[in-house]
This record gives sequence, structure tokens and C-alpha cells, in this order.
Amino acid sequence: MQAANYKVLTAFICLWTSGLSSVKNDFVFAPLEVPRLRRDLELIKEDCGDVCDTSEKKYGPMGKYYQIIKKNFECQTLIDSPMFDKLATEEAMVKDFKNGYRPPARQEIPEDIVDLYTYHGRVPILHLYMDNSDWTAEASPDQFWSQELIEEMRLRFREDKLAGLYGLENVKRITAHLRDHMLDRVEGGHVLVIGTQEPWLEVVLLELGASFVTTLEYTPIKTDHPQLNVITPDTMRVMFKDDLDSHRFDAVVSHSSLEHSGLGRYGDSLNPWADLITMARAWCLTKPGGRALIGVPTGFDGVMFNSNKIYGPLQYSHLFANWDQIYTEAKMYKKGRNTTQADSFCEEDESIFYCYEPLHVLQKPFDHSSSFHSGRHDEL
Repeated sequence: MQAANYKVLTAFICLWTSGLSSVKNDFVFAPLEVPRLRRDLELIKEDCGDVCDTSEKKYGPMGKYYQIIKKNFECQTLIDSPMFDKLATEEAMVKDFKNGYRPPARQEIPEDIVDLYTYHGRVPILHLYMDNSDWTAEASPDQFWSQELIEEMRLRFREDKLAGLYGLENVKRITAHLRDHMLDRVEGGHVLVIGTQEPWLEVVLLELGASFVTTLEYTPIKTDHPQLNVITPDTMRVMFKDDLDSHRFDAVVSHSSLEHSGLGRYGDSLNPWADLITMARAWCLTKPGGRALIGVPTGFDGVMFNSNKIYGPLQYSHLFANWDQIYTEAKMYKKGRNTTQADSFCEEDESIFYCYEPLHVLQKPFDHSSSFHSGRHDEL
């Protein structure tokens, strides 16, 4: 979509979203002074390399669903860098005398940093504020996925009663996609789950025959189940340091997680490329021929700051860089739709800004020419 069309879409959505913000009217908006954050963003961009290049030069031929973008992934650097997983410092938070510190709203982000979120003006950024920054602080250090809990959830799955975090129908849809497009990777395989606080995806994978499931999550979670392990980004760096080849996964699953990365809503540091880095890391940790099942809000390219990103053709092309596009039922929001047509994406009064999360099946190419050694590019 051309930049002019984004301006029209932005104006339309601004009217549509008026009154949706949960930021109190008594907040006074002023751009933050964030010298440390700017320095960190420079270091992040240096470590992520080509992954963070969202310029217009990154275009390729049309793929099955989106334009194909090839990037050079420096896999060992992507895994080893501690810059990608930092929590927000007080400098990048806003002092609220009623409630302490809170994440910044759109109007409080310096415009040069906003530009990075918008792919240099090609993706509209809109205001939908949420503050869940106490999530990591309040997460119980004793959170525990017991073997008894897992077996109870497995029984509910067999009885067609497992609702997960997003409802029974969503569990059925994910299960069907895994069976139809990834079962040969899941059965007997080692699967990586990105982002979850409850082990519903893990239970589905175990029921489909996964031999082991590793979950990557910011907050530490313990488990005594012999087929599960939960790691934090810090643990991941230790596990895979200088040894990517012996730890790669057969499959990757992530649902309703990537779209929140790097927006500060959950107390994480601002990082415009956090979702792209996570998918690039997943690519690096996946065996050639391995597949990924990804679900994020979809319909048009946009950033609902600081709630979530919405993915359309442009952001999907970068999110899925280097992955082969295998299957999706996704539909895109077409220019000229009115609000009634837009509401057809979702049920009842749910918002298109986060309710429509179709699944995508991706595959890492079988090409074995890529190098996974530190300091070398994975040329595709």
C-alpha cells in the first residue's frame, strides 16, 4: 500500500478509535528525554543487523501471500545479545504521582523513535494505551506447572473441554492447523513455544505427540513434568551459546504474543524491532525444514501504541523474512471498507485491533548452505 493510502487509513481509524484510550484525561503528555534509550536502540540495531532494516529497499518478489524478503541473519549474535530482552528503565517510564511509574503513551515518545515503529512513515501509529507494567513484577516467583496440572489439562483436551486462554474454538482451530500442516514435525519432535503464562499450547502439543516442549517466557516458571521445560531469555543465551546446531527445534508455535513485543505495555523496554528479532531468533533455532505456527492480530498494517501491533502485507513481509509461506486463511482489511464491513472480522463488539488472529504456517527452507557460527551471516 502506498504512503498516501496509509494517511487515509490513519485518518479513518483515528475517528474510529476516539474514546478507546484507557489513559486518564489528567495525564499531561510531553516527549520524554531518553538518552539512554537512544543509546540502547543504537546498540540493538547494531546487534540485530539486517533484521532491523525495514527500509523500502527491502522488497522482493510476491510470495504465496506476501512479498518475499530475504535478510542476512547473524544467528549467533541474535541469540547471544543481551540488548534485546531488557526491561524498561525509569528514564523510559513516566512518573505518575498517583500510581508511581507507568509506560509512556504514544504522545510521550520522541518522534525520531516513533518513526522507527512506523517503518519510516509507512505504517500508521495510533493511540490505544494499556498499562500492564506490573505484570512481570507481580508474576509469582513460585509459578509452577505441576505434572498433575498438565495431566488434568490433557484430560480436558481429550474431553473437548480445553479452552486455553482464548476459548474452546480457538484451541480447536490451532489443533486442526497443527494436524493438517505440522503433525510430522510435532510427533516425536522438540517444539518451541514462544510466550505463554498457562500451558494450554504445551498440552495441545503433548497430546499431538510431541516428545518435548520448551517454552520461552520472560517470567521464570518451574515444572516437574518430564516433557516440559520453561526458559527465560537469559537461560536461552546460556543454553545456545556457541552451540546452535545441537539444540534446534522441529517446530515453533506462538499465539497472541509477538504483537506486544517492544511496546512497553508489559514493562519491557521500547524496541521497535522486537517482534522481528523474536521471529529471526526462532528461525535460527529451527531445524531446516522445520515449521512454525504463528497467530497475531491481522487486517491492516498498524501500531496501536502501546497495546499491540496489527499486521498487514508490509509488516508480515518483514516478520516472516527468510521463512517460506506455506498456508494461511488470513484476510486483509481492504481500502474503502466501512466500519460495518470491518466489524465482520470479529464477533459481536470485539475490536478489529486485536480480535482477528488468523494462523500462519511457515517453513524454514531445507537449504543447508547457511552458517550458524558466530560472526558469520546466514546467506539465503
